[in-house]
Amino acid sequence: MTFAEILPSLIAGQPVYRKGWNDGHFIYYEEDWNHFSEAWPDTDWHTLCTFAPLRGSDLAADDWEVDEWDADELEKGHHIRGVTKKEVVE
Repeated sequence: MTFAEILPSLIAGQPVYRKGWNDGHFIYYEEDWNHFSEAWPDTDWHTLCTFAPLRGSDLAADDWEVDEWDADELEKGHHIRGVTKKEVVE
């Protein structure tokens, strides 16, 4: 998918990532804080960003994916990108 295709999901707070990001991190928009967050698996903290943490190559890429929060998840900090759609590449 292109960035334009995932943008509505990103703004709606869904976690999004690029297939090319092999370290397992993902980003999402945190409406309560009015910030974007960048997060990595197996960490309890997220980096809050006033701007989306993207490079020009990210905006031009066509390997974007929209993930979903786990249905029984209470806190976003415990989400691991790709559990429902893509395994993290080691």
